[in-house]
This record gives sequence, structure tokens and C-alpha cells, in this order.
Amino acid sequence: MKKLLLILQNVIGKVWTSLIGLPWRRYLRYVARKAVYLLLIFILIVVLRVFVFEFYSVDSNSMEGTLLNGDLIMVNKICYGARLPRKPNEMPFVEAAAYLLGFQSWAQDESWSYRRMPGTGGVKRNDIIVFMHPENEKYIVKRCIGLPGDTLQISHNCRYINGIIQPESQEAKFSYNVKSKAENLPVDSLKEYGITNKDFLWRYKSYFHMSMTDSAAVSLKNCSLIDTVAIDDMPVGTNGPALFPPHYDVKFTRENYGPVIIPAKNKTILLNTSNVAFYIDVITKYESNLLNISGNKIYINDKETDRYTFKMNYYFMAGDNRYHSIDSRYWGFVPENLLIGKVSFMFFSLDPEQSGFKKFRMNRMFKSIN
Repeated sequence: MKKLLLILQNVIGKVWTSLIGLPWRRYLRYVARKAVYLLLIFILIVVLRVFVFEFYSVDSNSMEGTLLNGDLIMVNKICYGARLPRKPNEMPFVEAAAYLLGFQSWAQDESWSYRRMPGTGGVKRNDIIVFMHPENEKYIVKRCIGLPGDTLQISHNCRYINGIIQPESQEAKFSYNVKSKAENLPVDSLKEYGITNKDFLWRYKSYFHMSMTDSAAVSLKNCSLIDTVAIDDMPVGTNGPALFPPHYDVKFTRENYGPVIIPAKNKTILLNTSNVAFYIDVITKYESNLLNISGNKIYINDKETDRYTFKMNYYFMAGDNRYHSIDSRYWGFVPENLLIGKVSFMFFSLDPEQSGFKKFRMNRMFKSIN
């Protein structure tokens, strides 16, 4: 019996030694190192996404042909300075982790004040910017056509900043009234001019309203099927979509808009019952004040006043495909705390209307964007 116990003791001792011996410790150290590497990679990804760059997928035609539906673009956050998260669920992977751990209500309800890292440069006019929509906080991309302090006006489709006409991108599209020589206008006949189905806006008999660039309009005049080509230019007061600001005395159109002064940080503006409509959202929604209008008097935080000093910078955004773009002409100024970053690089592009290898837009991959 004693010999059997000694044998069992020997066997158990050898097994135990093999489990806690050098090979097992090496395996544990190997697993620990890999776990540390994975943790460091995870932290690096979070840091890069929050502070350096992020990818954004274009899902509309509002910036056509600068950007197309299906483009995957890189957003540079360093240029303007990375906007620090205002809520826990704005941080990468935090929302998923909070859901798994049962803290989703905290991740949604907790909020922090607006903060931004120092940037390498400020917003410049005509920058293409990804920002959060002022109404629903969805990520969207537009071109900045007005900077803080600018007086912006659109007159006969031309942009004016502080009274000076501004050059347009060659890719900018406008609405044109095209009169056909025939009742029908085959789309296939217009492909050589860069016009496709999605560029047809509406028609009346032999008149077709189309979205196209100025250069395409010049070329289209030489088409044998076309009688006349003229840019749409609806005067102020024409019935059309409701533009910003709502309930304003003057009814702007997409082709004739403003003038409007874009709010700038620390700039004081004189207020009256005529122009206050432009700044109601700025004063109340974005800068957290109480505003009331009684007769000809304006009250901010229950004090009568005729002026207001802005706390943040604001921007006026528009899409390059002007007719197909819902932008600042519809919902007003974009505050600086909603800016995500500058679009600087085209990473990838897939055509959602194609299949197979035709989906890949090879000519749009790995190129810079201006």
C-alpha cells in the first residue's frame, strides 16, 4: 500500500511539475504579450479615430461630381483640431461596450462641454468638410462657401462674399431649362455630355429641367436634339421650397439668396425684428439663451436688447450639385462645434448602380481632393 501511494505521489508530482514548469510559464507569457499587443493596437485605433483621421462613406449626390455616391473618403481631423467627444457614445466602441455591460442609458445621457484640440490650420473658404447635421446630427459632407463674419449673397446663381463675386468649382452643377426639338428626349443621346437619368429634375411638355455643369451646358447647345439651353434663375418671391430662415418676410430662392451676415465669435450684431429670424437658432439652440419677441422689442434672457455678441464661429455650407443639395440655404448656419474635419483624400469608390467588377471606380481610388 505504501509503495502504491509512493507511485501515485510520484505520478501526481510529475504531472504537476509539467503543468507549472517552464513550458507552461512560457505559454502564459506568450499569451500575455499578445494580449498587450492587441490592447495597444486597440488603443492606437481609438486615438487615431478620435484625434487624427476617420473614414466617411458618401451616400448622396449633393456633392456630385466632386464626390460621388459610393466614395469612401478620409477626413483629416488634425487640420481644424479634433473635436473631443461630447458624449460617451461618440467614442469608438464605447456604445457597444456600454450595451454589453448594461450602461447604455449612461452612454446616451451623459454629456460634456464642447472642447477641441489645437489645429494645424483654420477653415478656409471652399474647403470640403464633414460635419454633423444641425438638425439630426447625422454626418454629412458639403463645401464651405461662407466663413464667420462674411456677408454672403447668391445673385443669379453667382456667389458674392462681402460684395465680391466668387469663382465656382468646375464641377459645380446648376439647374438648366432645356427645350427639346422633340416631345421626348432620349437619355442615351445625352450620355456623351455627361448627363444621366439622375440629372433629370422635372419636365413640362418639351421643356426639361436638368442638373449639369456650365461646361456641359455649353456643349449641349451643339446637340442636334436641343433647341435652347438656359440656366434656371428664379427671382426672389417665386414659389418653391421653404428656405432658411422660416417665416421670413422675404422669400428667397436657391438662385437668389441673401444677403446674410454669418455669425463670428465675439462679433456683436445689431438686432431688430427684421433680421432676428436669421439668428434665433444661434442664440437659443446653439448658445443656450432664452429669446422672446414682443411687438418691436427683443428680449434675451428676459432683458430687452438690440444687440447680441456671438460665442462661437459659424459657417455657411452648400453642395456642389446645387439643385440636389439640402444645405445651409435650407437649415441655416453650421456652428463650429459640429465640424468633424476636412476631406483630403479619396480612399475607395464603388458605384452602387453597377454590379461585379463594374462597381469599382478605379479612376477615383487613392487620389487627393480639393
